[in-house]
Amino acid sequence: MGEERTENFVFGKLPSDLSSLSTSDLKQFLDSFFFMKFGPGALPNPGAMESRRIVVLLLPDEKLELAGPVIAHGYYALVQDGCPSDFVLLFESESLEPYLVGELQDTPFGTVAKDASLYDSLRALCRNHIDTSVPEYVYHHILFVQAYCESPRISVLAIPQQLGPDASFWKEFAERIQHRNIVVLALASLSHGDPHHRARHKDWLTMEMILKLDGPSTEKHFTRLRLKPSGKSVLLGGIELARLMGAKQGHYIRYATTFDLGVSDNNSVIGLAALALVR
Repeated sequence: MGEERTENFVFGKLPSDLSSLSTSDLKQFLDSFFFMKFGPGALPNPGAMESRRIVVLLLPDEKLELAGPVIAHGYYALVQDGCPSDFVLLFESESLEPYLVGELQDTPFGTVAKDASLYDSLRALCRNHIDTSVPEYVYHHILFVQAYCESPRISVLAIPQQLGPDASFWKEFAERIQHRNIVVLALASLSHGDPHHRARHKDWLTMEMILKLDGPSTEKHFTRLRLKPSGKSVLLGGIELARLMGAKQGHYIRYATTFDLGVSDNNSVIGLAALALVR
């Protein structure tokens, strides 16, 4: 298995506890993903918020040891586009109802700030369902947001697997955040378990539909090919949410499989994509 080496870290092997790293070591660790193979090759320069176009950013729902360079590519595009004041991270859960994550644990970068009025609005959206269950990969995304955006405020929503893109939840969600300076980070991955070349073929077809903001065709595509992407409800809901918030098209940022990244063999891979849905 190939590994991309950086000065202090080896891709595919995370420090045992990221929370134990100093702020400078953690920032250096995150920086390293930008310079790995399949990363953007540079650190981002903040763009002007007035011209920001990204509404929803689709990113892998995988840990950094599996998807770090693709995730870094997504945040490079986000920062270059202009960081908003607020972020809402969406991840798929086995819960029966959407829930808002309550208190988020502090990171080496400090307390995870939140906007009180947005938090209350999202709590009402989730009908006061609050929990503290958060997958580790969500914290990896929080670290990227804190590291590369100035004073971000972050809320996290868990989306049930069975919540369809036609649910009234997405319309109400869009109405509650429509006029805020906000980007939604929708965490999902594409193929799971297919051989490398088959996965790439299926995933490029999937991305073509996503980039057209064509949720119904994407859903039919999953059914026809018996695809079971991780975070399917988040992916399809994210397309619908972007459309409701005025997105007109999608932009390709980066795609790779875990075989491309050297963290799996070519017989069973995960498809990893960073895609921006933009105004």
